[in-house]
Amino acid sequence: MDAQTQSVAAETGRGALDAKLAWGLLSALAIAVGSIGTWVTVGPISLGGTGDGRDGTITLVLALIALVPLALRRLRPLVGVLAAICLLIGIVDTIDVGSNDVAIFEASVGWGLWLVDAAAISLLLWTFLGRSRRPAEAEAAPAGVRSAL
Repeated sequence: MDAQTQSVAAETGRGALDAKLAWGLLSALAIAVGSIGTWVTVGPISLGGTGDGRDGTITLVLALIALVPLALRRLRPLVGVLAAICLLIGIVDTIDVGSNDVAIFEASVGWGLWLVDAAAISLLLWTFLGRSRRPAEAEAAPAGVRSAL
C-alpha cells in the first residue's frame, strides 16, 4: 500500500471515529435538552421534566455526567449504564403519563420526554455499536492501542 492510500485509509478511519464520538455526544446532549423540555401536557398546561425535583432532574444530571467519559473516550460501560438508567426513567414516566388522565383533560407525553426516550435508546445503542471496528483496523493498531479499542 502506498503512502497516499495509507493516508486516505487513516483519514477514513479517523472520520468514522469522529462520527461515532459525535453520535454519542449528540445523544447525551439530546437527553439533557429533553430533560429540560416539556414532559407532560394536560389540556393547556405543560410541565417540564426538571421542576420541583422531577425525574428530568435525574436524567439531566446523568446526561451531563455521561458527557465526561464520552469526551475523554473512556469508560464506555459507564456511559451504557447511565443511558440505561435514563431510558428506564423515561419509559416509566412515559407509561405513567399515558395512564394518568385528569377528569376533564387527557394527559399526554410532552416532546421532552419523547426526546429523552429516543436519545437514551440512541446512546445505549452507541455503547454497543459505536465500538465496532473492522478487524483489519484493529490488527493494524499498535499493541498498546489495541487494548483501548
